[in-house]
Amino acid sequence: MITREYLIEFYNKPIGKDCLRDIIRDIEKESFPISVLYEISFTEKQNIGFHAAWTIEKMYEKDVLVTDLIIEDLLKDYNTIPNYACARHYGRILALALKLNQKGKASPIIQKAIRESDDEIIIEGCFKWLIEKDIPIGTKMWQLEILSYYTEKHVWVKEELIATTEKLILGGSSASINYGKRLLKRLKP
Repeated sequence: MITREYLIEFYNKPIGKDCLRDIIRDIEKESFPISVLYEISFTEKQNIGFHAAWTIEKMYEKDVLVTDLIIEDLLKDYNTIPNYACARHYGRILALALKLNQKGKASPIIQKAIRESDDEIIIEGCFKWLIEKDIPIGTKMWQLEILSYYTEKHVWVKEELIATTEKLILGGSSASINYGKRLLKRLKP
């Protein structure tokens, strides 16, 4: 039986994709609350939180409606994400939710949550991870992607995003250079 304590113990050791697939199957089979996974990702030590956030991301890949279960909390808590690993997973989920919303394809729950959210919380959370040193490029790229959805509403975000992206390209890896060029193309038509 899946419990909060069981998951904390399970997540406290190294797990691979097969173990993750199995735990997701068990979570779904027992209808374990996603809200508890979300809470674990914010309250437990880094490796446990990372595994909980990774689980939610993989569940989202199977069913985009998983986002409906956490979107309000994620938007409210975005500037308090406890570590860069969680920021990467939640950044991806939020960026894709914002993309669906922009295209008019998000669920009514996501649309309402985004409409009623405080943009400053999201923007602050993104810049928090962008200015931190030694943060992996995967985490930074999702923060840039999120910010790109706020550029029309907040002109200053677009200016900062362009400057940050250009800086990322200058000293970046091939992955960051490629992503940065694509993002700049979208921002500077």
